[in-house]
Amino acid sequence: MKAPGKRSACTAYFDCGRQCTYQEGIRLGFEERNGFLICGEAVDGMDAIEKARQLKPDLIILDFSMPVMNGLQAAAVLSREMPGVPLILFTMHTAVVTASEARSAGISAIVPKDQGSEGLVSEALTLLGLPFEP
Repeated sequence: MKAPGKRSACTAYFDCGRQCTYQEGIRLGFEERNGFLICGEAVDGMDAIEKARQLKPDLIILDFSMPVMNGLQAAAVLSREMPGVPLILFTMHTAVVTASEARSAGISAIVPKDQGSEGLVSEALTLLGLPFEP
C-alpha cells in the first residue's frame, strides 16, 4: 500500500543471505534519503509479479537471478501488465544480459550491482524524472 505523498518501489531479490546488504542499502537510499516507500519485497520472479499486481508501485527493481522466474521473464509479464511502470534490472550478470534482451523484456534500465544503491537510486530517479539527492 502506498503512503500518501510518497513514491513507491517494489524490489525482488533471490538469496537474502547474499543480498541482505544490498537490500539494506537500497532501503536506506530510497526511503531515508529520497522519500520513497519500499512497498514490497519478493523472493522470486512469480512473487514479484503478484506483489506488483497487488501494490501497484511507481517503480519495480528486479534481480536477474531469481528462482521460479528470472528477472527478464518477470519483466516480460510486468511490462505487459503495467506498461507505464519503469523496470530496473539490478544485477551482477551484466555480461550475460544484453541491452537488446533487456529492452525486449521491457526493462527500462540495467544497473550493475557494483554501482551499489547510489547508482540504483540515481537511475530510478532519472527514470521517474526526479532529481537525485546523494
